[in-house]
Amino acid sequence: MTSADLPVDVPEEWVGEFAAGSFEDVGVPDSGWAHRHSFYEILLVRDGVGSHMVEFETYPIRPNALFFLVPGQVHCWNYDTPPTGQVVLFTEEFLPLPPAGASSFGDRWHFASLSERGEIIPSATQAAELLRLIDAMVRERHDGPAGYRTVIQAYLHVFITYARRLVMPRQTRREAGRASLLVGDFLDLLRRRSVEPAVSAYSRELGVTSGHLAETVKKMTGKTPGQHIRDMQLVEAKRLLAYTEKTVAEISYDLGFKDAAYFGRFFKRELGCTPGAFRRDARLKASGFPKG
Repeated sequence: MTSADLPVDVPEEWVGEFAAGSFEDVGVPDSGWAHRHSFYEILLVRDGVGSHMVEFETYPIRPNALFFLVPGQVHCWNYDTPPTGQVVLFTEEFLPLPPAGASSFGDRWHFASLSERGEIIPSATQAAELLRLIDAMVRERHDGPAGYRTVIQAYLHVFITYARRLVMPRQTRREAGRASLLVGDFLDLLRRRSVEPAVSAYSRELGVTSGHLAETVKKMTGKTPGQHIRDMQLVEAKRLLAYTEKTVAEISYDLGFKDAAYFGRFFKRELGCTPGAFRRDARLKASGFPKG
């Protein structure tokens, strides 16, 4: 990704492809340190005093707050009292794809859609059920019986499915089959290659026509591939402006814009301010963050 120069935080306690436990076990990052991960992360907050920032959206620390973070997302804790709770960490390889033709969007796709929602607040009863699932994963990992990996993956699948029910309790899901896998692959590819602005480049790599990709993505997400690309470009631009010392011209080049002026017009149209104004405001709000 273009933000490869941003810090990637890998906890010292990180072991292999999966880890889970309390915030205290894994280690809470220093207050005010903006960072990102190369792996997936689930956070279920218990308490603390302060806030949690995810991609420039700030949420007060409160009981039962649930977050899903995909690789590359920037987040930061700002606290007077460190947050406590449970955390689940795992690599991309640990989250298996559904078999070809399966009538499921797939856990990666579901996880990404949960991530887009930012903070999710389950009820106390729902949070207790989610905690029970995390505790079961922790026991499997620590006890290490035969087949524990498969059991943890099953618990993880149930956890993601349960969380989806919290945010879409009455949504009727249609049989998606291979179409859902195509959308998931497109979004994964976009996350990895956000510098590429042409829809045709993605369709070629995915082995489909641009028209088929556009129709499928629009039907299943409500947005065109072009809209998804612009959304990702904006997120990347905000990251680079806030956390690096790159010039606006360098950032526009990194993101695939033909010139800085065009990038500036795009940024102002999408966000309502110039890149320079956004950078100044972000630095003022997060003066304790590293700048690259």
